[in-house]
Amino acid sequence: HYASQMLREALSHTETDDASGQRHLRSSLERIHDSLSFRPVMEADLPVGFPPFTPLHSIEIKTYPTYRLAKADHVPGPRNSAFNSMFNHIKRNKIAMTAPVQMEYSPDGGVIVEESMSFLYRDRDLGATGVDRQDVRVEVMDVPAAAFVSTGVRGAMTQRSVLSARERLIEWLGKHADQYEAAGNVRTMGYNSPFVPEQMKFFEVQIPIRALNPSNDDDRIKEDGDGTQKASAVRFERGSARWKRR
Repeated sequence: HYASQMLREALSHTETDDASGQRHLRSSLERIHDSLSFRPVMEADLPVGFPPFTPLHSIEIKTYPTYRLAKADHVPGPRNSAFNSMFNHIKRNKIAMTAPVQMEYSPDGGVIVEESMSFLYRDRDLGATGVDRQDVRVEVMDVPAAAFVSTGVRGAMTQRSVLSARERLIEWLGKHADQYEAAGNVRTMGYNSPFVPEQMKFFEVQIPIRALNPSNDDDRIKEDGDGTQKASAVRFERGSARWKRR
């Protein structure tokens, strides 16, 4: 279990007869408890075929099937303008809200800049692809199946929290450079609305990846006998190369 590895790491890096070591151990134990006890508030259904959320503080590889989304690029102006366009689109077309909401970013010096916001359709059979005729900012498209390295984060989705999680993922990729490489920029998958208290909010930070060894199957989309795509996740214990599929 990934929490077992977190505990082993905490003990191996702690001098228990030292005051600072005791504080470090206490902090580590609180973090482990947080990881095991926290459950996100699920306000909406996942799209069909999506893998479950990545546990808090865990790092895992997630594979997603092809899915449909409505996307609005970020433009200068009110921060919620993209959200309003997306919300009006699904309301106008009677598309049920799902979770998570996808946001894509691009690096700009030491910060990341919001590029787009997307609402995910529950099923690819809903609606049709193309630009929304009543709001040209919104485009409906099908996203190809892909793999991501992902970590779960609790609290407000701030520049600091996203960058911190992104650094953990970059560090993980560095440790597994013989197996995977980044295949694009960071994105977030947000599960909660503004009505959820900040301390209960949950989101994932993810980086798209590609396997360097095509014979590995742990980041490929699985298919049923009828060709239906299935998502999967491979969880890596923190700080090690041990993993288990779920």
